[in-house]
Amino acid sequence: SEEAGAWLPLIFNRETVGAALRTRTHVKPMIISLGHRISLAISLHYVLACCKGYRLPEPTRQADKLSKDNSFHEMSG
Repeated sequence: SEEAGAWLPLIFNRETVGAALRTRTHVKPMIISLGHRISLAISLHYVLACCKGYRLPEPTRQADKLSKDNSFHEMSG
């Protein structure tokens, strides 16, 4: 499905190791891998809760924005 929240399991050697999760309608899905002591369902829930209308979760989006801002300032002076 192309809808936000739709996901498909990622299977390796017959074991679910993550998911392809669509965080917004009609955008490329994100690859979510399982973490230590967290279920896939909880992982998907947290990622969707952190997206706030963007494709990337807010912490990742802010870190990416900050790194680009810093590199611009370093290059300009």
